[in-house]
Amino acid sequence: MPLVIPVVLLLGSCQTEQPEGRVSPSLVISHAADREGGLRLHLRTLIISTGSAEEDPALGLMKRLHDRLGTPYHILNARSETLTAEKLFSGEEGNYNAIILTDATLWDDEAPSNSVFSAQEWSLLHDYERRFGVRESVVSGFPTTDTDLGLDYGMTAEQIFNNGDFSGSWRKPAGGTELFEKINIANPLPLEGYAVGARKRNGSGPRVEALLTEQESGAILVARLRYPDGREVLFSTLSNSPRYLHSQILAYEFLNFASRGVFVGSRRVYLNVHVDDLFLPNFLWNPDTNDIDRDRIYRMTPSDAENTAKSLRRLRNRYPAARNLKLDFAFNGKYWGNRITVEDELFQKLNRYSGSLFRYINHTLTHHNMDLGTATDYQKAKEEIEQNMVIWRELGLPELEQNKGVLVSGEHSGLRNGDTPYPEGRNEEFLRAAEEAGIRYLASDASRINQDREQYVPGLNILLLPRYPTALFYNVTEPDALADEYNYMFHGRHLEEGLSPAEVPGANSGPLSYREILEIDTDRALKNMLGYSIWPHYFHQSNLQDYDGTGKTLLFDWLETLFDKYQRLTTLPVISLPYYEVGRLTENRLAARDAGISAIWRPADGMVTISARRRAEIFVTGLAGGEYYGGQLIRPVITDSTPRSFTVDRALDN
Repeated sequence: MPLVIPVVLLLGSCQTEQPEGRVSPSLVISHAADREGGLRLHLRTLIISTGSAEEDPALGLMKRLHDRLGTPYHILNARSETLTAEKLFSGEEGNYNAIILTDATLWDDEAPSNSVFSAQEWSLLHDYERRFGVRESVVSGFPTTDTDLGLDYGMTAEQIFNNGDFSGSWRKPAGGTELFEKINIANPLPLEGYAVGARKRNGSGPRVEALLTEQESGAILVARLRYPDGREVLFSTLSNSPRYLHSQILAYEFLNFASRGVFVGSRRVYLNVHVDDLFLPNFLWNPDTNDIDRDRIYRMTPSDAENTAKSLRRLRNRYPAARNLKLDFAFNGKYWGNRITVEDELFQKLNRYSGSLFRYINHTLTHHNMDLGTATDYQKAKEEIEQNMVIWRELGLPELEQNKGVLVSGEHSGLRNGDTPYPEGRNEEFLRAAEEAGIRYLASDASRINQDREQYVPGLNILLLPRYPTALFYNVTEPDALADEYNYMFHGRHLEEGLSPAEVPGANSGPLSYREILEIDTDRALKNMLGYSIWPHYFHQSNLQDYDGTGKTLLFDWLETLFDKYQRLTTLPVISLPYYEVGRLTENRLAARDAGISAIWRPADGMVTISARRRAEIFVTGLAGGEYYGGQLIRPVITDSTPRSFTVDRALDN
């Protein structure tokens, strides 16, 4: 007979190895067998799916979330694997402290019961959750009641919502101290795809607590379920996928709820804004010829630099989440034969705000093309990298030592050669020169084949850090030119080629206005941010021209559009990191995946013990002494083969 474990909050009495700050109430599972035998839970998620990430979009969403947060997980593909007791626990040791189902019934229309799980597997899963006090999150699905399978979600289906023509209203306790804490619950949540609107069912079953309802009908879309036997489930009837904005809002809560807010890894929202080609001129787009006009150029002026500083301060004051935002200028120290010196008026204006508003990145000396096709050799590449750092020192720009290992090559060159993508098209001479010049982190273009993931260059100690391109092209300074080029690239040129844009992947069916372009492009960026991506978005110095004499620029039009959307959805602070810190955190997260992290929670005494096969730098959410972010404590931990213990602090009283 399964053990029933009531969950209560007791005052934690155990201190951390190095006590830091106040210790708030920690979660303690109160049960005689637990106090005597000591139930233990590995901080790890079991994600149960109905196929691969390509077949099961909800799995793709949850897998990406765990990878970005650095949270250990196992995937059980229920179509090809059987759930057994050995996979869940051994004696008093539970292998998972969080269970996530991608579908409520693990649906399979070819199975006799329409579920890829048997009744025995469902019973085993629920017994594990009862015995070890583990919560479950259901990412999507139908609110089924099936006595043969032992499923009862306490609701009945009322109606189907389709085509994203609906939105959700938040209901308390959403927005409290534990559930959807940093969601802006005052505003409706825009929804996409489809959903099943549900109603509470009378009679026995779980107590249903609605958290998100359809705005017009009041039908339940997300609910917390509490069962008489102690089990707890966060249930969603929404379709969820990496491509949906609402899924980025919900995904973290599925993990946070199931794990009770105690897990290896951490969430932070990032916006790292890179502005390339500082000190260089950019050739501009000619709407008459639909091409670049080399007779028309723009180089940032001192007055535009002053306007950029004022615009950034205004943005910080207007949007609380953006109060720490900085711009990272990828600069070139020489153009048209001229070295940038301290007498340069643009430098003098920018340097007033160096450190406080602006940071810098090595973009090579002259923006030289490092591709194989240019015959760039080792010596030329090394000179371009090292001489730009010499100018960095001569100008006295901040954080020289920290940035010696960081590089953005001109146009991300050196990684592909014409139509030959990375890694086959890489220029080994350039990359060897970069490593010997001390480069550890090299920018790649997330829109290019094989450059859209964090990875080490084969045979070298250089980590590629992807950056997101945007619709603010390098060769435009004002809205009309941007709209003209965008509409030509994504619509007009296909017509010239005799193609129907509606049949071309990625094309637009018709021309778009400047505002429509901003809306589409910032939607992509918003999904990246709310999906906890640390990758920067990059722009160019041409996007900072005061295009109408009132201080408006393309970049700040983009940023204001983005933050208008962001603040309607969440109150989480946005973090802006220097590129070298992006590299360091990425490197640590990748190393931790193979370090054999072991984190075991003993709920009875509110302690987590952490060790690893080899040294790793990680973050753990829910530990005393951590940094407070997003309503939770996030603690950095350096771990190795020597176990260290820490007190759990879920910060529920903050």
